[in-house]
Amino acid sequence: MTIVGAFERMLGLRGGDEGELANAFTILLVPNESLKPRDCARVGGSSRQPRYERYASVREVWIRDFFRLRADHAHGKIAPRYTSLWSLREHLLFSAFSFR
Repeated sequence: MTIVGAFERMLGLRGGDEGELANAFTILLVPNESLKPRDCARVGGSSRQPRYERYASVREVWIRDFFRLRADHAHGKIAPRYTSLWSLREHLLFSAFSFR
């Protein structure tokens, strides 16, 4: 089971739906302060910035980014074609904090 799969299972989702996961994740994980994508240097420095600005928060951008990165690995690609905003190590670190 992947970490994305573990999030889906924890949230009671059937799995495989990025929007469903993003919605449930952002409802479950509510920080004291939320950062808009346009205010995040990582998102602002991306060539895909316009796509990410439609999302409500950086945590939504993060879970969607992780879902997309995981898809390449889960389908047998050693080197993913998707260029993630965060490194795999950064995704794993934040995932660990999320499950705490």
